[in-house]
Amino acid sequence: MTVTVQRQDLNGGTANPQVLKPEYYDPDLPCYHHPSLISLLPILNEVEDCYTGITTWFKGGRIIDGYKASCYLPQAEKEPDTAYLNRLKRSRWVNFFRRTIDGFSGLLTDFELSSDNPKSTQDNLEDVDMQGASLRAFLSTADEIALRDGFCGILVEYPKRPEITSAADELAYPLRPYFCLIERRDIVNWSVVNNRLESLVVRRCTTEPEGRYSTKEVEQFWVMTPGYYQVFEVREVDQENRVVILVDEVELRSPNGEVFSEIPIVFYPINTINPFASLPPLHDLALDNIAHYQEWSDYREVRYKCNLPVPVREGMISDPPAPLTIGPNTVVDLPMGGKFYFAEPTGVAIASTRQAIIDLEAEMLRRSLSFFGNNLNMTATEVELRSAQTKSGLFQMAADKESAVQSLFRLWTNWTGEENIGGISVNRSILKAPLSPQAVQVFANLVVGGLLDHQTFWEILNEGGVLPESATVQDLVKRSVPEGEDIDAGTRGHGDAEK
Repeated sequence: MTVTVQRQDLNGGTANPQVLKPEYYDPDLPCYHHPSLISLLPILNEVEDCYTGITTWFKGGRIIDGYKASCYLPQAEKEPDTAYLNRLKRSRWVNFFRRTIDGFSGLLTDFELSSDNPKSTQDNLEDVDMQGASLRAFLSTADEIALRDGFCGILVEYPKRPEITSAADELAYPLRPYFCLIERRDIVNWSVVNNRLESLVVRRCTTEPEGRYSTKEVEQFWVMTPGYYQVFEVREVDQENRVVILVDEVELRSPNGEVFSEIPIVFYPINTINPFASLPPLHDLALDNIAHYQEWSDYREVRYKCNLPVPVREGMISDPPAPLTIGPNTVVDLPMGGKFYFAEPTGVAIASTRQAIIDLEAEMLRRSLSFFGNNLNMTATEVELRSAQTKSGLFQMAADKESAVQSLFRLWTNWTGEENIGGISVNRSILKAPLSPQAVQVFANLVVGGLLDHQTFWEILNEGGVLPESATVQDLVKRSVPEGEDIDAGTRGHGDAEK
């Protein structure tokens, strides 16, 4: 394969090609895809399609991606194209998968910034990516993509330093770090040696003019090593040959001139050097969503056919059959002894198909939404177990998110030279289920029995999500202690009061 090297200017962007190109399999090219990614791409494409929904393959009454349409709603053997198109129009996609991801990610958006965050991060909280996204909005998008794909990458970039010759130039070029969100499918190659990320290849894209009024996307591959990266484009010369173009090369240095000792990327929210073997956590829910779509299509098709009885003219033979017009002003001619009637399907399959849909919906709700109170007919034990599993996962995600953001701020301060401090604290109280009335009664009995003081009682209820937001523990302690009694006694246990 012919390889030449040229230079060209750089722009930013991201891209997600759906079809693997031959050059992605060539280990001598910078666009080479890691075998682990190639094996995982079908799953990543599946969860992305389920998250987007039916508009990925069918929109405005038209099939826009025949391959995906046939994957998610296969065309029956000998089913005419027109009949298949009409079946697609009647089919319904209910996006349980996206609702679950959006619901879970929403629980993680309630966080507080540490008061000691570096000044440069606080100054840019409303635009952390130089695209106008606030830190909260940026991390919310990252949470959704991470829940969908397993993880994403957040690159901490810095604009290429222009030649500054005056104070006016410095004001005109407000150089500061910024975040770049990299989807998992765009992290195309990597090398981890002794638990250290030695190299990483990220696919991004830029646009270039095409004709007088249009533009086109061009893939670029950022080959990154600690302290250094190169940007390449791979252009097709003909079916057999490619041209590798060196677009840019940058040495990564801190303000004091030290070369970076690591690649400035965080795998969010897993925050580990080698997350590449992890699978999308909700892939099974995506498969259930596809099955629900197919069952719903079958259900609508059976109902549609059962509502259209077939006219039968017994004893009437014509080849080819003449068009039959039925209405109040028409008659049907039959031979002597002939009969005319409608053959109606029995519709036996309707009930079983409908039950299959109900069962699938119940399973998806049990699997994903039990934490939000949609407990259907589960027993109390089932609710507790499933809620505990969900909350355990969310608590882990909250901890991972805090750790990942701390790493992001550390990489940020590598660029600015500020002290590496600060972070975020996710509000875990919204992840907790409120105390049950039975549990509240148990604690109340302990207070009555003198085994638990008033202050601890109200603190437990406050932590348990039972008290209204407007209530304060101290006010409630004052109200609960009888008039004339020492208020401090309400903050002591029974044993303390006797001493």
